[in-house]
Amino acid sequence: MRVFLGVKLPDQLRGELTARLDALPGLPPLRWAAPERWHLTLQFLGEWPPERCIQLGNHLLRSELDPAFEVRIGAVGQFPARGPVRVLYLHLDGGTRLPALAEKVRTAVDAAWPDGPQDRKPFRPHLTLARGARKPVPMVLPEIGGDPPLPSWRVDGFSLFSSELTPRGPIYREEAFFGLRK
Repeated sequence: MRVFLGVKLPDQLRGELTARLDALPGLPPLRWAAPERWHLTLQFLGEWPPERCIQLGNHLLRSELDPAFEVRIGAVGQFPARGPVRVLYLHLDGGTRLPALAEKVRTAVDAAWPDGPQDRKPFRPHLTLARGARKPVPMVLPEIGGDPPLPSWRVDGFSLFSSELTPRGPIYREEAFFGLRK
């Protein structure tokens, strides 16, 4: 099962962000992610058998998870920082709490399957909006956060999602939810 751990965006924020993107003139020719797929990835795990996912859930339930916290949306960015756009994203800022949550998640992941296929790149809190076009596209990054700024949102937990790849894009299913302390 192809899985990742992530945070869902609230519907209100999803709607506000969709409206801002729809209002931009001439969006660059990128492969734009469907709003229902927007999420904050804490860690991509890759292919995990169901029994490993159960072990991971047990480790996460035993973790000392911090209280809920706010996340703010920042400026638009791109991976890589220079050259053709591979990923267009929004910076996310959750203070020290967001990286701390990602670290606790990664500790639980490694405890459940130390040699598993999980992504080991450093955590970079972002919301992927689009992926690069087939041909490199020179572009000016659009301003989305703007005035007034997009609202922050309260992260009160995160989920284990399965991801089924289809010709129309991935289908995400929430398999389990892990709440933060109130």
